[in-house]
Amino acid sequence: MKEKSFWNNAWVVNTGSALLAYFVPVLFGYFFKEGTFLYWLIFPVVWIWNFITQSVSLQLYWIIIISLLSTFIIPVIRAIRTPAISNVNPPTNLEPWLSYTKETFGDVVYRWRYIKLDDNKIDIQNVVPFCPTDDCELMEPSYSIIPSYCPICKNTFNVLSSDEARIRIRHAANGRIKVKTRLSQNWAN
Repeated sequence: MKEKSFWNNAWVVNTGSALLAYFVPVLFGYFFKEGTFLYWLIFPVVWIWNFITQSVSLQLYWIIIISLLSTFIIPVIRAIRTPAISNVNPPTNLEPWLSYTKETFGDVVYRWRYIKLDDNKIDIQNVVPFCPTDDCELMEPSYSIIPSYCPICKNTFNVLSSDEARIRIRHAANGRIKVKTRLSQNWAN
């Protein structure tokens, strides 16, 4: 059993807190009188403390209005500032190979989108696996040992990781589509 010390005694803590609450303002007023050097050192802190602790009376309807506005306006502002991934820097020069957005690897169909990055590189985003039978997006189970499955036909599939799918898509795009310059020069790393 833990031995009780002097500072763990409830009476000592309560009495000490009361004494500090009384003497700290008294000593503060004694040492930090207006015009002294210490007063000007602590003045910004005192001003901020007084500003924070001043009382303001608001009607209840103002509190309700402010809380409702903050509840609805903040998500709207966040939605405006973070557009959907498909709208982030869409490719401006629509090359013919940008229509290549679907491929089958193994027995799974993958679809994706391209985005143009700031340095004029193209990147693959939103690689999504689909069921080849039902054309339905595959569900990922919560445990990694269980394969992905189709919610309609209940078939299970071994799905590539997002990075592995992106590598295979780049390789397939470079092999399938013949352009004057190699596409690998345009890919983002």
